[in-house]
Amino acid sequence: MPTAPIHILPFAAIDGMRDFFQATGERLHTPHLQALLPLLQPVRWLRGAAAGEWAEGDDGLAAHERAWVQAALTDSPAAEEAANANANAESPPALAALLAAQHGHGVQAGDGWAQVTPCHVHIATDSITLVDPALSPLPPEQLEALRHSLQTLWAEDGLSLHPGPAGSWLAQAPWLRGLALPSIDRVARQDVRLYTPALAHTRLLQRAQAEAQMLLHDHPVNDARAAQGLLPINALWFSGAGHAPADAAHAVARLERLHTHAALRAPALQGDFYGWAQEWQALDARVLAELLRQVQSGQPCELILAGPQHAVALAPARSGWLARLA
Repeated sequence: MPTAPIHILPFAAIDGMRDFFQATGERLHTPHLQALLPLLQPVRWLRGAAAGEWAEGDDGLAAHERAWVQAALTDSPAAEEAANANANAESPPALAALLAAQHGHGVQAGDGWAQVTPCHVHIATDSITLVDPALSPLPPEQLEALRHSLQTLWAEDGLSLHPGPAGSWLAQAPWLRGLALPSIDRVARQDVRLYTPALAHTRLLQRAQAEAQMLLHDHPVNDARAAQGLLPINALWFSGAGHAPADAAHAVARLERLHTHAALRAPALQGDFYGWAQEWQALDARVLAELLRQVQSGQPCELILAGPQHAVALAPARSGWLARLA
C-alpha cells in the first residue's frame, strides 16, 4: 500500500480568474508553486462536471471530490470502479460511505449511503438558489437536535442518520445506493432547478424531503436561528450518494494520508477573486513551500490541483501539463 502523503487543493483554478487578472492587472504571486511545477509530472487526470451542468452518467461529484474518492481507493479492487464512475451511473461508489468508514460507522459492501447537509434555499419567482451552508453553520448542539428529530421521522423509510463531517450527517438506506446527486460544492449559489435531471426518479428521497420540510418549519432550531437573525434551515441536501465499495472499511488507512486544503473554497464559491488570490498566496507560503522542500529532498508525495471541471494528480518529475487544468 502506498504511504506517500497526498495533498488536495480544491478550487486551485476557478471560472473567470483569467478575466479578473486581465481586467484588474492583479497577479497571483505563488513562487513556491512555480518552483515546484517543473519538478512534477502528471500521474493521472480526473474529470468532474462544472457547476450548473448535469449529464447522463454524472456521479454528482466535484473534481476534487472525485480525486479524493479515487485516492482513497488507490490500489484497491474498487479503484477502477471509481475511475469509471460515469459509466456506472446506476450505482456510483459513494463518497459518503468512505466518510462513514472514516467516522467509525459500520460500513458493509453494497450499502447505500449519502451525505446530508442542512441548508437554506432562497426561493424567488425565477430561481431557487442554494445558499452555501458554510456561511451560517449550525452549532454542534443544534445539528444534533435536528439529527435526532429527523432520525425519528425517517425511520419508517428505512433511513438511519449518523453524525458526520462538520455541518452534515451521513445517511444509510438501501435505496440510496442507486442515486447520483450533485454535491454542495457544485450547487452552492446555483439555481437548483439546473439539477432536476438528477432528482428525477427519486420518489423515496422526495417523500423524505417533503416530510422534513414540514418538521423544519416550526422546529426549535429555526426559532433559535430567527432570534439571531440567521436564515432558517428549510432544506436538506443529499450528496455523495451511491453504494459502499467492497473495501470501504479498509480505505480508512489510505484516508489518513489524504490532506485536503480547503482555504480556497469559500472565496471561490462566493466569487471573491481578491480573497481567492490572497488565500492562494497564503497556501503557497505554507503548504506549497513545505511540499517544495519535500520534493527537493527526495521525499515521496503527491499534489492534486482541482479546477472547476478537471483535477490533475502530480508526483515528482516533469512539466508541460498545466494548460489542461483550466
